[in-house]
Amino acid sequence: MRDARGDVVVTLDCDDTYPVEAIPNLVALIGEGWDLVNATRLATRPKAMPYANYIANRVFAWAARLLHGIKTTDLHSGMRAYRRSMVERVRWDPNGPALPVDMLILPYRMGFRVTEVPIEYRERIGETTLQRFKSTVWTFRRLWNARKAR
Repeated sequence: MRDARGDVVVTLDCDDTYPVEAIPNLVALIGEGWDLVNATRLATRPKAMPYANYIANRVFAWAARLLHGIKTTDLHSGMRAYRRSMVERVRWDPNGPALPVDMLILPYRMGFRVTEVPIEYRERIGETTLQRFKSTVWTFRRLWNARKAR
């Protein structure tokens, strides 16, 4: 991300589950003064998401609110827009994957302006590589460790 060019950095998973047509709206919100725009899949129950994943994501969002005060519905969204100047100031963890928990929680804890907008989540093309148990443990560990971030 640090090598990206331009004033806004947009990330999204490349599995056709995220609507690229939402990018202009995300960029516009950065232009309105937000530092990070999280595209939530969970404003409603997405038909394309397995029920177990939906429940897990709701629990993760609740834990993020409890531990960090962030009002998010989708901690694991794969689609976000970031103000480049913010990306350069956040101290990302070099010893592990920063996506997606750190890239939402750390900027919020540092006082950057974070908002969320709903998107339509589409059915995945191909098989998922998600390992549910491992991902759940990793998510709670990252949420707990992020308490130290400033």
